[in-house]
Amino acid sequence: MRNRAEFPILEKCLDLVVWLHGRTQRFPRTLRSGLGLRVENEVMELYQCLGEATTVKDRSALLRSASRQLDGLRRTLRVCLGLKLLTFKQFGYASGLIDEIGRMLGGWLRKESGQPKKEGRAKASIPRRGVGEPALEPV
Repeated sequence: MRNRAEFPILEKCLDLVVWLHGRTQRFPRTLRSGLGLRVENEVMELYQCLGEATTVKDRSALLRSASRQLDGLRRTLRVCLGLKLLTFKQFGYASGLIDEIGRMLGGWLRKESGQPKKEGRAKASIPRRGVGEPALEPV
């Protein structure tokens, strides 16, 4: 087995697996066996794809599969947020880990396909709310 330091994406993904498992165990019993199990399965599939990609020569198919798994996990967590199974703070933490894994995965995919490294993203101007301004309500 390779050194863990060679694949920091696996460490981040393992952090996400462990953290999400703790959250899904707190879902109401009626949703734990459905939505909670789906979240756990999706994050484990992601972890398995990434782990397998570290051991094979042709990684591109596995990395694309991991990217699809990551997108599915994002959508499922949005549903959990909508059902108030996750707080905004918990959703923000999970989204941060998912975004970081996504950036690492994107870089790995570019490296495998031989594409040049991106120069950097232009920052979008996101309007920020000031102190005392009401938060935007969902539409």
